[in-house]
Amino acid sequence: MKKADIQMTWPAHKRNGFTLVEMVVAMAVLVILMLLLFRFLAGAQQAWSLSKANTRVYENARVALELIRRELLTAVASNESGRQIPFQAGNPCTFISATNISSTSSGPDCKLTEVRYHQSSDTLYREATDFGGTSADEEVVNGVDSFSMACFDSSGSLFTGSSNELPAFVQVSITLFDEALMDLPAEVQAARKPETMRTFTKIIFLQ
Repeated sequence: MKKADIQMTWPAHKRNGFTLVEMVVAMAVLVILMLLLFRFLAGAQQAWSLSKANTRVYENARVALELIRRELLTAVASNESGRQIPFQAGNPCTFISATNISSTSSGPDCKLTEVRYHQSSDTLYREATDFGGTSADEEVVNGVDSFSMACFDSSGSLFTGSSNELPAFVQVSITLFDEALMDLPAEVQAARKPETMRTFTKIIFLQ
């Protein structure tokens, strides 16, 4: 009688799902990936917002400095007897400009206009008075932290006061921040102002 070959087989192990450890590890990896994604999206959003804010700041600086430059280049002064036209140096400067910018929104353009730029709160204003006595205070740009106009003679020395001669050049400095922050609470403004604040300086030669 032959001994029968005996084969032993083990039942296959059937897996019905993930173990608790595997689920915990998978959830941890997913959470980490989501945090990294949110951090990336938040950084991209912040960079985009800052880019838009800087664009507004640079555009306001361009508008303000170009307007002041145009009017200073048409400034007039005279020491002719009986026809003196003074240039008031200081901060702010007051001068007579042969400008073609209307001093009023509806009136005709004036040949000669007394012009003064000044800051009030966070806004730069242009005050214009024609020879008929009509005065208008017009808003130029918002988001102004500081503004100054300094006058210098031909030797490069700073001078103030009234003169019947034009200065050699005028240095205009303006510090701006994003004007959109003006609508936010004061504490938010204070925290976010430094991110967008920029100082611009332009020298306009008059002689």
